Amino acid sequence: MVRNSQVERMANDAQQAPQRRVAQWRRPSVATLLRVGMLAAALLAVALALLVRPVAGSAAGAQALVGRQAPAFALPAAQNGHTLPGTQTLAAHRGRAILLVFFNTLCVHCLGEVQTSQSLARSYPQLDIVYIDAPGESAQITTNYLARLNFDPPVLLDAHERVAARYGVAYYPTLILVDARGAVRATWLGEVGVATVNAAISAAVG
Repeated sequence: MVRNSQVERMANDAQQAPQRRVAQWRRPSVATLLRVGMLAAALLAVALALLVRPVAGSAAGAQALVGRQAPAFALPAAQNGHTLPGTQTLAAHRGRAILLVFFNTLCVHCLGEVQTSQSLARSYPQLDIVYIDAPGESAQITTNYLARLNFDPPVLLDAHERVAARYGVAYYPTLILVDARGAVRATWLGEVGVATVNAAISAAVG
């Protein structure tokens, strides 16, 4: 014989059981959360890789320019967190050797090339160095990126990577040396040291 109190408890248990099952279903396990986190990290890594590598150009694209006239450009520039008035052009450097440093603020390795370019600037005062952020972001983002090196030069903002595409830039960082007559003398892809570029620069500025 089942008492009323027992019947009531059984009825309450029956009503609460689905709620407990629902509650348990809503709480994912630690293993599930870890799997979701790892998947999200993998997707983020892929997205960052696509951002660091532009869609235009090929690995040999910049090298194909050697011996040819460097493509002209006119880009806005940023410094100290602000956009500078007017545009910066390649033509403004005619008569002087120029090193174009293509970088991206999502590219950790690019910081090393910025440091290399700083060393080159000290060794070759007759060499103009132009920094091009592609795809160019806000002035503040670019300033914050270079602030890691306590460095704040004018940076050209290639917002749609059109200039990078003209120069065949496929990966960052990419360095392109242009001589005083406006011809491309050499290109370097990825991280390179001062010793690697010294000979070409000496010839270009000599």
